[in-house]
Amino acid sequence: MPGAARTPVRERLDKARRFVQRGLWELEPSALGILRAALIYRLRLVVLVAEGSLRDQLLLRAAALTYKTVFSLVPLVAVMLAFFKGFGGTEAAGNSLQQQLLESATPGLGIQVMNELIRSVGNIHAGAVGGIGVILLIYTAISLLTTVEESFNHIWGVKQGRPFFWRCIIYWGVITLGPVVFAVSITATAFVESSGLLGWIREHIGLLNTGILFLTPFVFAWFGFAALYYFMPNTPVQWGSAFAGGIVGGSLWELAKHGYVYYNTTVLTTYKIYGALGAVPLFLLWVYLSWVIVLFGAEFAFARQHVKTYRREIEMEPPSLAAQTELALLAILLIAREYAAGREPVTLRRLGEALNVPVRFANDVLFRLGAAGLVREVVAREPGYVPGRDAAAITVKDVLDAMKRAGANPAFGGKVEGGVQVRELLARADAAVDRELGSVTIDKLAR
Repeated sequence: MPGAARTPVRERLDKARRFVQRGLWELEPSALGILRAALIYRLRLVVLVAEGSLRDQLLLRAAALTYKTVFSLVPLVAVMLAFFKGFGGTEAAGNSLQQQLLESATPGLGIQVMNELIRSVGNIHAGAVGGIGVILLIYTAISLLTTVEESFNHIWGVKQGRPFFWRCIIYWGVITLGPVVFAVSITATAFVESSGLLGWIREHIGLLNTGILFLTPFVFAWFGFAALYYFMPNTPVQWGSAFAGGIVGGSLWELAKHGYVYYNTTVLTTYKIYGALGAVPLFLLWVYLSWVIVLFGAEFAFARQHVKTYRREIEMEPPSLAAQTELALLAILLIAREYAAGREPVTLRRLGEALNVPVRFANDVLFRLGAAGLVREVVAREPGYVPGRDAAAITVKDVLDAMKRAGANPAFGGKVEGGVQVRELLARADAAVDRELGSVTIDKLAR
């Protein structure tokens, strides 16, 4: 029978799925030898990246960022060039940088489309928009960066964006330093080609010269992507993980750029049919592909940083309300003790290590405690947490309420009999908890 014939296949698929979901993470790499441990580590990394891409809806988020980019590309380039010229960049250098920025963002889209984009940016510089228009342009440019930050925060499990002050600093750096770094990356290859040293190398070691010329744009792409992954998420990111993600994302982007230009210039015949109008879907395709690569690199950076703690996340998934409440009490106890002792604010990383809990869960608990005003984030490169008010004024009941009442609390019952009695019963239970725990403060527990 067809069903019986498929049974062994289904059994193998189920066995493989169980191994990927649990068996792979229950292995002890230290007992498997160096080669097997390295293989297990890389396999876990691949699984975590794939699972994260599906869970975080990578393709859907890339589509949303593509839509945002369509409206923000020209304003963003215009704002960047305005700051570039404002800080001493010459008109000729600015014009050259403008063309290179747009060519990199839209490779192989044709002269007509490129000239139209350059003309649009030129209109902004020439004062074609008024004061309100300039404000809207800046808002449009910044909104794209805000959406990028939100996407990265979602990947890292961060529920709250960074404070306005730090957001201004990060965005200011992207807008002001971005064109300078990009200009250096553009001229690097030309400098390498014109170097007298490489003239000698070209004669004696031609292969090395070719390799350097080929890798130069890759190296700058690696560092550019790594900086994006390091600074954009509102959570501490290890530089090693950010750079690993930068290598993956930057390499894929450079290879995709070459492949896209080749496909667009030698294979596709859209221009022959539609002319310049055919560049519109091609532009959307390239922007979408670019964001897919950027988000994939972010997933890789996250996976590399948390691959060693993911086993604990599997064991706790999904955490019960009781487990979350216990975690919340332990977290606020640690925060209160450290604050009372005059030590540094407790960072998310330290909290995760102290409580042996994955960052995602610690982040969620801190978000709920913060929403209830029980803890407060201290602004810094690596945010720390202190009590939201005097620990003597925070009771255990407050913490329970913060965890239990997080989110919407609509009234239920409707036409079901007994709704009033249920609410009265829960109110009596709540009052009983208040009598027992309403006087137990975090200050007392922390002593």
